[in-house]
Amino acid sequence: FNSTLTAGSAAAADITAIEAANGTGTIDGSALTAITGTAAAVVQAIADLDTDPTNFNSTLTGAATATDITAIEAANGTGTITGSALTAINGTAAAVVQAIADLDTDPTNFNSTLSAGSAAAADITAIEAANGTGTIDGSNLTAITGTAAAVVQAIADLDTDPTNFNSTLTGTAAATDITAIEAANGSGTI
Repeated sequence: FNSTLTAGSAAAADITAIEAANGTGTIDGSALTAITGTAAAVVQAIADLDTDPTNFNSTLTGAATATDITAIEAANGTGTITGSALTAINGTAAAVVQAIADLDTDPTNFNSTLSAGSAAAADITAIEAANGTGTIDGSNLTAITGTAAAVVQAIADLDTDPTNFNSTLTGTAAATDITAIEAANGSGTI
């Protein structure tokens, strides 16, 4: 069966439930003005719609993957994303920083678990500046890069440091900063 959704707001989970039930039918969501739920559910709902709305708002809840927030921003036209109810934004440090920029209303406090790989020290510090009383788990990081001073600040900004991480430093470095990185990086290299 086919469905044409009327103007207004729809729960993302409801759109996905229709998709699961409609066989080979289509879902026309062009009249929707909002799609709400978790970020993952909203992304799934957008995929489930055969005709997306041109512009729609989203109010997100729970924990979100940073790339899901960015995918919503890419699809929502001139719509807004309210993230005030988010409890966590997870992903690479760069993706979390982008997600914060994509939100029209940021959460007051949120936690972040950073994905394995390299992170720019400046991105970690930007997350710390935005996350209120939230925490940053950097235990999966394998590298923290930037100026020596920025890497030292990023280590301070992480609530859970990686056991071992490498650093590629740029610019001028104070000897004390290099020593601080060496003390924190386990078996990592500088």
